[in-house]
Amino acid sequence: MAQQNDVKMAALERALLQAAQINDLERLWLVDRIETLAGEPYTGATGLADLWNEMLDLEGIEPKGASLSDRKREFFSRATGLSTARPDVELAYWQMLA
Repeated sequence: MAQQNDVKMAALERALLQAAQINDLERLWLVDRIETLAGEPYTGATGLADLWNEMLDLEGIEPKGASLSDRKREFFSRATGLSTARPDVELAYWQMLA
């Protein structure tokens, strides 16, 4: 898990070009993706789960009623082309961004 967080932090720092706590970077990254996908400024809730659900909705990750963990796994799987357990596929996604 520590390796995954290190890779995720490095990828987020590069993507956002700043240093901060990992949750802050993840929020900034999610807001940026939401605004890019929606084509307008994001003014909704700023909790991580809220941001992930909004981004996944915009990405068309179904089903919308599924657990956030399952939807994130689907997002990471689509992006990486891998079909493994979520920690592995999520790590692969952040490594792609790094």
